[in-house]
Amino acid sequence: MSLTDLKNWVQETGKEYGYVIVTRRSKNIGGTTGMVWLVCDRSGEHRSKATVRKAGRKKIGCPFSLLAIRDVTNDTWELKVDCANHNHEPTTSLLGHAFLRRFTKAEYKLVEQLTAQNMEPRIIFQTLRKQFPDSLHVKKDVQNAVQKIRATIMDGKNPIQALESLLHDRRFIYDTRQDPKTDVVTEIFFVHPYSITMWRAFPHVMLIDATYKTNLYNMPFVQVVGMTSTGKSFCIAHAVICKERRGNYVWVLERIKSILHECMMPRVIVTDRELALINACSKVFPNTTRLLCHFHIQQNIARQCKKGFDKEDWGKFMWYWQRLCESSSVPMYKYNLEKMYNRLVVTNRESVYDYVYENWLKDYKEMFVYAWTDKCRNFGQPHHQQS
Repeated sequence: MSLTDLKNWVQETGKEYGYVIVTRRSKNIGGTTGMVWLVCDRSGEHRSKATVRKAGRKKIGCPFSLLAIRDVTNDTWELKVDCANHNHEPTTSLLGHAFLRRFTKAEYKLVEQLTAQNMEPRIIFQTLRKQFPDSLHVKKDVQNAVQKIRATIMDGKNPIQALESLLHDRRFIYDTRQDPKTDVVTEIFFVHPYSITMWRAFPHVMLIDATYKTNLYNMPFVQVVGMTSTGKSFCIAHAVICKERRGNYVWVLERIKSILHECMMPRVIVTDRELALINACSKVFPNTTRLLCHFHIQQNIARQCKKGFDKEDWGKFMWYWQRLCESSSVPMYKYNLEKMYNRLVVTNRESVYDYVYENWLKDYKEMFVYAWTDKCRNFGQPHHQQS
């Protein structure tokens, strides 16, 4: 019997009786492993360095011990029992034992493959449970494995260095900005080469959205999207910034502007109601029409107003709101606005109208509706270059 077979037999037998057997130490004889001590996972004394809180303990000095000795003549292993007694009851569930939740080679290979495809740990965990239903892994095991795999890929580099190395290897166009006092990278901007080709072919519309709390450092992630003449979207550029301030957005927009010719400026920029971003767009693209994103407006209205309606009235309100957003001219906009207001008065919802008007219709109605009708009528027409 080989050492691997012996250890597997001991561990499987221990599991049947509710005990987890692990390797404590080994000793080399003649340049190869000659002796191996197998003990209960609850042997030894608990050693904690915790100073703020008291950590739980698993080790209680269990005396159970086995000794595996290699027979050099026959190249086999025999097992001797040093102590066959445990000082604790057998466990009823093995889920809490990290030793039994270790990945097999096939399981770990699957995790590596899915991690390379940028799948989230929870999706990897679900796939793992489907392909290996008898596994005892928990979500934290998968998260730890993914973190270990990514650390191996980074090869000792910090996240910014690893990202810059990846961008350089994939031939991205990228730029960074450092804090002049600390020389720490605060922003990074990158564009795929194919995105530049698409952006120069379809520079008419630009949609900008910034999300936060999407990475380990809670740094805002800016995504810039373009639109083709057939209504298909494509990624223009991405950026990670340290703050959602006007100066940070200006730096990103200037990088975008630099990859275009001066005669190929966007005609329409769509954003949410991020005032710093809106002001940055006004500075970098002063002649471009700025619109508010319908989706973000509708999300905010639902968040603030839905609680004031029952299910039936909410559906009617949203119908009127949709008609207002789809107004094709200024007279139609005013007509739909009056109808929506009259409907809210009938249902005693004047407060809802006041909120919508003060936040979305009063200050930004020209940006939101009129601009598309009056200034963007020629969208999709050939963009002639200036001589």
